[in-house]
Amino acid sequence: MELSHLKYFQLTAELQHITKAAEQLYISQPALSKTISKLENELGVKLFDREGKNVYLNDYGHCVLEHTNRIFSEFDEMEREISDMKNGTTGSLSVASVWSASNPTWLTSSLSHFIEKYPNVNIDFFKTENDRVSELLLNREIDIAFSSTPIESQYIDWLPLFSEKIGIVLSERHPLANKKGLHMIDFKNERFCIMDVNSDSYNLTMDLCSNAYFTPNISYSLDNSALLGQVLTHGNCVSIITENGFLQSQARDKSLNISDDKVFISLKDDFAKRTCYMGFLNNRYKTRAQMDFIDHVIQITKDL
Repeated sequence: MELSHLKYFQLTAELQHITKAAEQLYISQPALSKTISKLENELGVKLFDREGKNVYLNDYGHCVLEHTNRIFSEFDEMEREISDMKNGTTGSLSVASVWSASNPTWLTSSLSHFIEKYPNVNIDFFKTENDRVSELLLNREIDIAFSSTPIESQYIDWLPLFSEKIGIVLSERHPLANKKGLHMIDFKNERFCIMDVNSDSYNLTMDLCSNAYFTPNISYSLDNSALLGQVLTHGNCVSIITENGFLQSQARDKSLNISDDKVFISLKDDFAKRTCYMGFLNNRYKTRAQMDFIDHVIQITKDL
């Protein structure tokens, strides 16, 4: 069995089309079909259900693809390890987070300081939904992940970085603005405003309300923090926010000369806190760049 045959099979399985796969491999369609047939003959089973030029993996095909992906992943690991041995802290790093790179500030600091310290490491950073984080790690599409609600897996280590208080932000004119000792249940009948449903704001809101045994009335779902602030100012809704997030929003409003007419109410519930985690695969070779990045983030966040 030749590795090139597995590579041809892998791409065909991904595209589910003989002609398109042949074009990307710069070979003829008959040559690709012949290669796949040879692989099938070696294994003694058909790997695809065919429908014209379209092909679909059958159960045998799914099994072979799983092992094929693992084989080529090991080759990638070998190349990364050899590169480390030769070159030190270089290469690339793929990072996904449920928060954007510009907020929260600890993440901004972690990325900017690392880039300054290790200019030879290329970083691909992107924001993603929380329910995709583990999938991206397990599929080896990313090296490092940041999340507040990690999905457990025997193959992923989630390192807690720090915890922060969660509370309610509302207008100073809101009837509850001057109340003390409030719990989440006190906001059961309030209208909630969140950053869009794919945001950490949504996850925080749903989790806290669930812990208080009620479903929130989400009246506003916005994708702009300045607009969210204006809606809160009118006093007809409330929003979940971390204490650090509120302090950052105050600083931003001040720099933009926006009037500060919102208050933060710290909740008395034990569950009203958020822990930030950094995740990575425990069964994958970690490059020197990954190890340096992990250590760097730990140092940045140790006093938070």
